[in-house]
Amino acid sequence: MVTKKLIKLAKLSPAHYAELIRKRNQKLLDALEQWHNNPEYLAGERISFTYGCPHCNVHFQCYGCLWTKINKRAKHYHCCDIQYNGVNFNDGVNNKYIDVEYGHSTCAVSFPYSSDYTDNYKEVEKEYIRAKKFLEGHIEWANLDCWGEKCED
Repeated sequence: MVTKKLIKLAKLSPAHYAELIRKRNQKLLDALEQWHNNPEYLAGERISFTYGCPHCNVHFQCYGCLWTKINKRAKHYHCCDIQYNGVNFNDGVNNKYIDVEYGHSTCAVSFPYSSDYTDNYKEVEKEYIRAKKFLEGHIEWANLDCWGEKCED
């Protein structure tokens, strides 16, 4: 489910941001699924891509970012406490074993070592489910047809 704040941001953002957000999160989700299907294959690896946040790429800092227009209560990094499928960045994907990273020009996902996966299977699986929900939520948001409706380019 896409929140009202995310719908509002989509309307305020340039329409082409949706494609960048979709590509970024699909790449991360594909890597996550590839690891989950064969944990030994990417054990201990960090996979990165050259898809950053289009909102950050324009402003690099929070000042002037469109997120500040919809999430005024946040003290900094206005985007980090917004929920995607009930999972936000701070509580859901910046974890001990599976770590999703977003930057202004890159994104990445890191995976646990084989021994961590074996010894802490339940915790790793919980992190996997949260990361998957978070990434799928971004893709669902990017697939909305309202992007750019109120954009003031």
